Amino acid sequence: MSSGIRDHRMLLKIIEALAAGRIGVVAFGPDGAPSFMNREAKRILNGRAPEEIPVPRRGRKSILFRSERGTWRVRALRRGKKEKSLLLEPLPEKGDLRSIRSRLIRAGLSLRQQQIALLAVQGASNRQMAERFCICAQTVRDHLREIFKKLRVHRRCELCIKLTGPNFRRD
Repeated sequence: MSSGIRDHRMLLKIIEALAAGRIGVVAFGPDGAPSFMNREAKRILNGRAPEEIPVPRRGRKSILFRSERGTWRVRALRRGKKEKSLLLEPLPEKGDLRSIRSRLIRAGLSLRQQQIALLAVQGASNRQMAERFCICAQTVRDHLREIFKKLRVHRRCELCIKLTGPNFRRD
């Protein structure tokens, strides 16, 4: 499958999550001031300034942001040198993990794959997972590759959306 088709599918999943109101979006203009914020981003920030959101450095895919309303994964979409948009994706709360685990069991994942998938959804890096389970980072990548194959996703953000996305139901 070509990269363009995967990117297109991922874009559709992000649009679905945006339409369901689960992802916050903040756009910054060339002057660094916020130029757009959707309703979910306003709800997440709860009166705080958009400038308080941490921005992932170049080369880093995401960073975590905690607010009174929960924990969010921040992803930066850059346009040019100064313009950027931030996507705020919700990370599951402790009560949601039981429901996510039951989905992983139904998908036929092994116990270790379930553990790695849960940590990936919570925002842990490969290195953090490897240290936690006393395995090497390559083994974590191998587990993630198998998880992606079984759940028919290609990236961590797709995994998060699939497990906690717009059609996510709490059991």
